[in-house]
Amino acid sequence: MEDGQALADLIATRLREEDGREPLRPVGPEILGGPHVPRVPSAYENSRLAPEECLAKLESLGVAFAKPSFETPGVETPLLLKGPVAGVIVRPRWDRPKPENAVMDCHLALAVFDLAERARESGVTEILYYSAYRPLRRGDRPRNPSQHRAGLGLDVRWLVLRDGRTLDVLDDFERSDGAPPCEGEPTTHEGRLLRDLACGLYRDAIFNVILTPNANKAHHNHFHLDVTRGAKWHIVR
Repeated sequence: MEDGQALADLIATRLREEDGREPLRPVGPEILGGPHVPRVPSAYENSRLAPEECLAKLESLGVAFAKPSFETPGVETPLLLKGPVAGVIVRPRWDRPKPENAVMDCHLALAVFDLAERARESGVTEILYYSAYRPLRRGDRPRNPSQHRAGLGLDVRWLVLRDGRTLDVLDDFERSDGAPPCEGEPTTHEGRLLRDLACGLYRDAIFNVILTPNANKAHHNHFHLDVTRGAKWHIVR
């Protein structure tokens, strides 16, 4: 869903601003709906886990998964979720006979556990996304490598609440083009829930890259979340 060049440019600009070091700016608990204690490692620590360590951690958290029955080139530790994650259903919006879009690398699935826990605490029962893994197709030009190619990126658009309502990032995130998403005050409950979810993940460094609709036109209708191997920096836009 994202423009690869736009994403690459955002990251390059941020790293130039910080000279390659991205300190975590404090995000006050007053805008995050209360404290949350992560049970998963930060994105940097997560990405350094060996495959067997990552899989063991997922199992210890009670996450059910299986190895895909098809090839997934570029994904180090591919898996398909086989049940709720932290009590939340996490699935693609549209099912496919061959569910390539549902394949996650173990390290992404580990970060998704924390996403699901935070969402559950806000009354979410389902997280629906466009895709995680997106393999190269014939004719593709991989000029700007995407974490989706490694099963390490996730594009989330819809959150289903316990009361049956569905939040849509396109409609419910209070977009302000180019503005830092963790500043300012949302005017609606839905806007606050979405903002707090993204900014809480950033505060605790669960993902390396968090792009909201504020980032650019290519992300106007979803959150892009990814784990970048070995990266010590963190971006929210």
